[in-house]
Amino acid sequence: DGSIIIPMVGFSQSFNISVAGALGCYHAFEKRREAGIGGDLSDKQKLFARANYYVRCLEDPQKILGNMVQRG
Repeated sequence: DGSIIIPMVGFSQSFNISVAGALGCYHAFEKRREAGIGGDLSDKQKLFARANYYVRCLEDPQKILGNMVQRG
């Protein structure tokens, strides 16, 4: 958790949460691009992220994860 300040110019006094989130994500994207850091995951990282999602969100993740491990 933390706080951030988004500078504002003009009439608006605050951004709604979706606009503030979009501005924060865009700023992070621009900083990474300027630094030459790509955002793509390796195949291994993609597989791990997918497996993590299955374990957290599905009722029977073992069936799907077993198929993923067999395919490699």
